[in-house]
Amino acid sequence: MDRKRDKKPKSLTQQWLEIILLGLLLAFLIKAFVVEGMDIPSNSMEDTIFSGDKVVIERITYRTRAPRQGDLVVFRYPLNPARHMIRRCIAVEGQSVEIIDKTVYVDGVRIMDPPHIKYIDPTIYDAIYSNRDNLARFTVPKGHIFVLGDNRDQSIDSRFWGTLDKKYIYGRPLFIYFSWEPGKGPQYHSAVSLVSVLFYNLLHFPTLIRWERLGLILK
Repeated sequence: MDRKRDKKPKSLTQQWLEIILLGLLLAFLIKAFVVEGMDIPSNSMEDTIFSGDKVVIERITYRTRAPRQGDLVVFRYPLNPARHMIRRCIAVEGQSVEIIDKTVYVDGVRIMDPPHIKYIDPTIYDAIYSNRDNLARFTVPKGHIFVLGDNRDQSIDSRFWGTLDKKYIYGRPLFIYFSWEPGKGPQYHSAVSLVSVLFYNLLHFPTLIRWERLGLILK
C-alpha cells in the first residue's frame, strides 16, 4: 500500500496555524538578532533625535566591529541594564579624553561637533562641582568607549557614570520611522483624564505627527 496516498492533507486550520507560528518565530528572530524599534523618551540627543521619535535600530554592525568615533550607539544603561539609551561615541579604547569649558579634546586634539549638537546653558561649571563642562584628562580603558549626548548640557553620559563597557552595546540606530510631538493637550493623571487624552490625540492626530522627521537617516 502506498503510504503517501494514506497521508491525510492538512486542514486549513493547521495550515494557518503553521503560518502564524512561523511568522511569530521569524518576528522573534528578527527582533532578537536583526532590527527592532525603539521609543525615545528624553531630549538628551537633541537636535539629532527628539523625544517622541521612534527609531529603527539594527543589531548586526557592532557584532562585527566596535563603534568608531562619531558613531551613534544604542546600549543598555550600565546602572540599570533594563533601560536602553542612545549616545554618540566620542573616543575608543586607548584614546585620551579631556573636556575644557565644554570643548572636547581627544588625544589632545579638539574634536569638531557634529551638525546637530547643541549647548543650551551658558553657565560653565568647574570640575569640583560637576564633570559636565570640565573633565580631567584620562585614557579610555580597554574594552570600553566614551559616549556623550548631543544635547550636551542635558545629557547623562560618560561624564557622570564613566566609560561604557562594550558588553552593554546593543545596536546602531538607523532612521526615524515615526515621530510624535509629546506634551501637547491634556495630560494623563487618572482614568477620567485618559478619555480627554485619547479624544485630543484622535482629533489632532495629523498635526501631532512631525512629518518632516519621518524616514530621517541618523548619523
